[in-house]
Amino acid sequence: MDASQLQTTDVRLNWGVVKLEIFQKLWRQRQITGEGIRVGVLDASDIPSHPGLHIFPKSQKVFSDKVVPHHHGTYCSGVVAADGTEVFGVAPDAGLAYGKVAVTAKSVAEGIEWLIAVRPVVQVISISLEIFEENEPVADFQALKAAVDHAEEKGRIVVAAVGNDFSRRREMVTRFPAGFSNVLAIGALKEDLTLHPESGMNSCIDLVAPGNNLRTTEQGGGTFGSFSRTSAAAAFASGAVALVLSALKNRDMEMTPAQVATLLRGTATFNFPNATRCQSNLYGCGIINPVAAIEKIETLKND
Repeated sequence: MDASQLQTTDVRLNWGVVKLEIFQKLWRQRQITGEGIRVGVLDASDIPSHPGLHIFPKSQKVFSDKVVPHHHGTYCSGVVAADGTEVFGVAPDAGLAYGKVAVTAKSVAEGIEWLIAVRPVVQVISISLEIFEENEPVADFQALKAAVDHAEEKGRIVVAAVGNDFSRRREMVTRFPAGFSNVLAIGALKEDLTLHPESGMNSCIDLVAPGNNLRTTEQGGGTFGSFSRTSAAAAFASGAVALVLSALKNRDMEMTPAQVATLLRGTATFNFPNATRCQSNLYGCGIINPVAAIEKIETLKND
């Protein structure tokens, strides 16, 4: 993608891409757009169909035939990597894989294992689903944890929504897979970079990301202009991770998932009064900042 002719006022750009200077400092200055990286999206809705999403037949699989009355997965996929046909994702040159799963530990575990094995390789696994441990058979929950651990062992970075608090009571509720320590758990921000009122509280939260009124792809074509809450934020963060991995790839550098997570936590922007960096149950280590992460990468020697 050539971003040189785009302006910050282009209606296809999400506000978060401009506000976090992803467009200005990564796409335009460095030509870092996610090329060479693939993101696997797991969701409960149908396989996305949109001219701006590139999901090849061998990179899509249905694990659940349950019909859901929305296109949540199409929205997530567009925020991650829509190519500019009606809307731009965070990493518009990244590839996509997609698994339709049920909202159960067993089904999500199967989806993760499939994404680990699928070729071409998927480096980022994006999950905007909430699973409650108490609702799952013990063996199924253990299988989910094992799948997440397997993903880490194979060098895949798992990003998940911390979950929504529709009551707005700020009650501590741990949802999974975001609740696992080796998953990047993401909360949501509004346009003024304050916390979305329905972003959940979780002791495992790592980062927050733009997650309100995001413009994204609509099933079959067209755009959806108000994708919000932690699902949107996790998709945004997944695209940001793809940009960081693309920068590493461009420099022939490698990092483990744990090292990438440490980098992102360490370079996050934290400007929340009355909260402590990396100890907050609402903000984690702060706002994901792929620009700062890549600037840090540029100071590192390739050993």
